[in-house]
Amino acid sequence: MGESRFCQNCGTKVDADEQFCHNCGAQLDNAVTDQTNQVNQSSQASIDNTVNDYQQPQSNNNNAAQQPQFNNGNNVSQQPSSNGNVRTTRNGFKKSKKHQTRNLIIGILVAVVVVFGFIGYLFGNHYYSKGAVLNRAMTSLTSDKNTDSYFESTDSRVTVNDSTMAPLSKHMNKNNDELQSLKGQLSDSGTSKDGNFQYVQDGRKWLLFPNYQVKVKPVVPTITTSEKSADVTLNNNKIGQTSDSDSEFSLGRILPGDYDITVSKTLSGKKVTNAQTTYLDNSDNIYMPLKTIKFTVKAGPNADIYINDKKVGTSNGDGDYKVSDMPFSSAIYIYGVMHSDGKSVTSDKYHLSESDDGQEVSLNYPGAVDKDDAANLISDFSNDLSSAVNDNNDFDPSDYFVDGSNNSDAQGFITWAKQQADQISDNKYDSVSIDSSVDSVVPAGDHSVVSGTLKYTFDVPDDDGDEHDHIQIFKFTSNMKKVDGSLKLQTLKAPDKLKDYDKNDDDDD
Repeated sequence: MGESRFCQNCGTKVDADEQFCHNCGAQLDNAVTDQTNQVNQSSQASIDNTVNDYQQPQSNNNNAAQQPQFNNGNNVSQQPSSNGNVRTTRNGFKKSKKHQTRNLIIGILVAVVVVFGFIGYLFGNHYYSKGAVLNRAMTSLTSDKNTDSYFESTDSRVTVNDSTMAPLSKHMNKNNDELQSLKGQLSDSGTSKDGNFQYVQDGRKWLLFPNYQVKVKPVVPTITTSEKSADVTLNNNKIGQTSDSDSEFSLGRILPGDYDITVSKTLSGKKVTNAQTTYLDNSDNIYMPLKTIKFTVKAGPNADIYINDKKVGTSNGDGDYKVSDMPFSSAIYIYGVMHSDGKSVTSDKYHLSESDDGQEVSLNYPGAVDKDDAANLISDFSNDLSSAVNDNNDFDPSDYFVDGSNNSDAQGFITWAKQQADQISDNKYDSVSIDSSVDSVVPAGDHSVVSGTLKYTFDVPDDDGDEHDHIQIFKFTSNMKKVDGSLKLQTLKAPDKLKDYDKNDDDDD
């Protein structure tokens, strides 16, 4: 009998030269070939196209001895059926393909998990790195949000949250330089210079990444006032009263930061209050007597004056700013901000003491020429100039001015000084002396702006043979700079006259 073929999809018998099944239309590239004559027509018509429908043959006396026969070339097996016919199936063909698909899906899922796990590890390794956590800690501090995620108190009795950290956040927002300095110290050494902050690893995150935190050390400051039984308020909350026997009071355990402290009491029917905003960063005692003081700040012309970081005013053209009836506290500090040549320069902080009551407080600007050096330069210049005027000699400014005699201000000032002398009693005076003083020195780029006074004293003869002093006081401003290590006058314009008068022997200056 000739070779027979069957559709591998539906089992229909097809001719040997057919390319597609005339029953289901499937392509016959892998058509199943039956090379045995044992399959009758009924078994050929009942070929099962589903691999998983394979059934074990029912045993009977007629075909019990028959065993499956396999065509290895076409993955086809022939099984005896219960009626004695032979049932042909595609052994393992679709089953193997299904297993391959399942294994492929599992492999893809495993690969996806591995890739995303690796990406997650890389992200976590950066997110929880020492530098990244410190950056987020500083951001949370300035925003006063989620601070408890990055900060922890070294004292379990003090809770860290956005409320208790608000004073520190307030301070750092006003003092960005301090914030950056703190960040640098924690990054470099792990400890702040004042010892209040430590940046340490405390356990792990997700068992994989280090857990970094900033440890904050609470402080226990106290205040002392001049009165007993005085009310004490901290950040607008009354926290107690000094006792009848002691004028010292503890503010309790608090985190470092800017705090509003008020001490008040009614004295002689009038309520007297001492209120201060100060940065509490240690456990020192703050003296807050119920008294007021007055003083004058020497800060340079038109400088902004700050008391405990609050702008209170601007100095006048002479560089003076007067403060009257201010409640005294040992926590008061003052600084000025000068604006010159498009730049702003901030002075050092001056911490006020009780002995400053009624005194002048001079501010020092970093980078400025030394005030004593400036005073010596202007004094030496004035003395040499007065000698030249007295002797009616020419004056060589080379030792005092930048560019020496070529400096335009040098010759201009000498001419002005002689003109002032000529105006006194038609040049009828015996001698002239020039006294100088320096009030302020403010840095401005490569030079410093120096302000002060020049006092001209002329000995003028009277008609009766006696003499009297004629006084002229001028306000000067000069730019000074160092040239090859020596302090020189860069500019010195004709000064403004403040006073002009005759002085009798019994007059005060």
